[in-house]
Amino acid sequence: MKIIPESGNFILRPWHLRDYNSLASNANNFNVSIHLRDVFPFPYSENDAIQFITSVLDKKGLTTDFAIDINGKAVGGIGFYVMNDIYRINAEIGYWIGESFQRKGILSEALPLVCRYIFDNTEVRQIIAPVISGNTASMHLLKKSGFKETAVLRDHLIKNGEIKDEHFFVFSRNSSF
Repeated sequence: MKIIPESGNFILRPWHLRDYNSLASNANNFNVSIHLRDVFPFPYSENDAIQFITSVLDKKGLTTDFAIDINGKAVGGIGFYVMNDIYRINAEIGYWIGESFQRKGILSEALPLVCRYIFDNTEVRQIIAPVISGNTASMHLLKKSGFKETAVLRDHLIKNGEIKDEHFFVFSRNSSF
């Protein structure tokens, strides 16, 4: 399953084990990891990349994790999971891109494509994007993509030894990009 945007600057595709080197080289960057959950380590080794890709390849069913591919190299990722129990009508989305590919409009184009994919292939009614305070670029991207900020949980998490707020952005099935 490939998702090809109109611009042709990149493709969204499933991860391949051969992506481990490109993944590690783009992910091993403090400026990338600073705004992500600790499950995305820093430093980010080739072994971390292999473990991540293996875990993605072990998933069955609908593709939920995409490599952002530029010229055959995985330079970032975007993925989601459909929540469970009483939250099963929601999905959480997350994304990142290598520092040298930031501010080029790639995520601005990729995010709506994956949101459309989620709505077309699941019963999800809302897509939730949590953002750690201080990540103004991600907040801007989400607002630009039609997400609405719905909540701020004060002192909700700890990142790099600092207590931070978490902002929640939501995009509903009946919203437009």
